[in-house]
Amino acid sequence: MIMATTALLSQTPKPTLDEVKQGLAGNLCRCTGYYRIIDAYREAVRLAEHAAQVTKQQDALVLDTLAVAYFSADRL
Repeated sequence: MIMATTALLSQTPKPTLDEVKQGLAGNLCRCTGYYRIIDAYREAVRLAEHAAQVTKQQDALVLDTLAVAYFSADRL
């Protein structure tokens, strides 16, 4: 399941429900059924999107800080 999830999410960052079901084809789960696994896919996508957004915000903050430091520095 983990390998199938990793492969699907690396190829399709925002899979549809049908793509998730297709990505799980061939994997059998006897313990929880597939509902919780599909929920985990959705949560992984949500967390990945959040991480990407935070990274963009951090990058922008670093660039802003560098620009302020550069333009505020005393020039010889």
